Amino acid sequence: MDWRLSPPQANLDEVLLKNNIVEPSGFDRVIIGGGVKSLASAEKETDIAFVIRQLDIGDTLHHVKKMVLINHSDCGAYGGSASFKSVDAEHQFHFEELNKAAKLIRTKYPNIEVQSYVAHLELKDQKWSVYLINKLG
Repeated sequence: MDWRLSPPQANLDEVLLKNNIVEPSGFDRVIIGGGVKSLASAEKETDIAFVIRQLDIGDTLHHVKKMVLINHSDCGAYGGSASFKSVDAEHQFHFEELNKAAKLIRTKYPNIEVQSYVAHLELKDQKWSVYLINKLG
């Protein structure tokens, strides 16, 4: 949902395609501000229900085979990068959240592959760039 992940800034779709994470023939997006947080650390049960309802629509209509969960650095839903002691601590936290959300999704959709990534944002020459991290270390 972050403007920094869309053209003319960083192009997350381009990064996903270049890294063979999504199919060039097309893919559906469910973009929800704080979407992973709504599954992993929901403030209300209705948060979880809303996200699951969106995923159900995609699965019912398009027979989803893979879901890709992405949290990004400097996410306002978590207080931004300033809320963490270091970049590594921020990435670790996001992976913990992603793992919680992925576990919930795998329970609900056992036949769907779930992949998780942290999209790390960096400001270079007055333009945002993004690179994906799929594991720590």
